[in-house]
Amino acid sequence: MSRILLDGRGTARVRVRAELPALAEAAQALVPLLGSTPPRGGAEWVRLTRSHLAHARLTHGELAEARALVVSDLPNATARTETSPTGLRRVLRTLEAVSEAAVEPYRRQIEARGHRAARLLGDHIVSHGVAVALGSLGSRCRWEDSGLFVDDGLEREYVASEDGLLLMPSVFAGPEPRVARWSGTEGPRTVVLFPALGPGDSLDSLLERDRSQESLERLIGRTRTAVLSALVVPASTGQLAKDLYVSPTSISEHTAALRRAGLITTTREGNRVRHLVTAFGLALLEHADAREHSVTLVESA
Repeated sequence: MSRILLDGRGTARVRVRAELPALAEAAQALVPLLGSTPPRGGAEWVRLTRSHLAHARLTHGELAEARALVVSDLPNATARTETSPTGLRRVLRTLEAVSEAAVEPYRRQIEARGHRAARLLGDHIVSHGVAVALGSLGSRCRWEDSGLFVDDGLEREYVASEDGLLLMPSVFAGPEPRVARWSGTEGPRTVVLFPALGPGDSLDSLLERDRSQESLERLIGRTRTAVLSALVVPASTGQLAKDLYVSPTSISEHTAALRRAGLITTTREGNRVRHLVTAFGLALLEHADAREHSVTLVESA
């Protein structure tokens, strides 16, 4: 049983963060990759990713060593491998190779699901409070007056009264949340990884070719489709202009149209504006014209 002790101050400092760093997501991907039986709806993803890992010349022992280290502690995603202790340096290099095979080919799909899951959990916290939201993360979670308890078979206790609790969605975390200690740039943090995949999702869904884009382009235009797709991750007008090779003036016109349609939101941060796709916009990206097109599995080189 993992116990996360939270007093009133710690509960008030619970935060949801949408994007799990690639190395941390890679660490979670080791669970289905090293399992004897692929997860339901994940056999094709496991097969392809194992094939990619074979090209990286990683041994089963190296993968198992990395998995053993991150069972209870997430590695510092910003650590420089050349300055880390030998064992950790070897593990970080393993995770970098796993990230290239398991995370990078599907980054857009992973980010979309992470932002969706974080938004849903954030809304749940606002509507029902921290205690109810945390208790609903999985069947093995329960909330008590002293904090959150996760029945994961591990005997650990974390005190999160000072720095609070960080909640992060993971595509590879499985159906139940996982508790870990984050050694990041902000100092040690207690982290709960919760499932980013929805009821209709699976690991194999990461392999789906987005064949709806052409239809979406006919509906709202090619540039607006590109802007909407880019805003799965928050971005400023200037960043969009740079990434899409479009003038800032044109980007402003397109974001205004998308905002009026309810597909994105815009907030001001100092002298900059920040755009982000809405739940409606995300649904449009994921499901537009889905009835006309069949799912195609593709291999990433």
